[in-house]
Amino acid sequence: MATGKQTAEAAQSSAPMLWDYVFLGAIRNEGEISLQRIYEILEDVELEGTLFNRSLLQPDPKRAYMPKYQHSVQAVACKLVNKGFVERVARGYYCSTDEG
Repeated sequence: MATGKQTAEAAQSSAPMLWDYVFLGAIRNEGEISLQRIYEILEDVELEGTLFNRSLLQPDPKRAYMPKYQHSVQAVACKLVNKGFVERVARGYYCSTDEG
């Protein structure tokens, strides 16, 4: 099983990588995963110049001052659930489906 660091390195080596693949890759490597863990994996990646533009690192006052990229991750999670690739097992926790 790959570690979060290995997932981050894989994301970095193939940058720019789509958010969907980073999310699915993290789930495949770790099984059930929390949004918090996905944030940690993404933060292990060199943020500037790989997956994010600098504006996504800024706190968003409209969303309780969480970094903007966290909202993007949540949107990707919702999209992947709707497409059937990911299953929401609890609030903030996801796992891969057979299709994912």
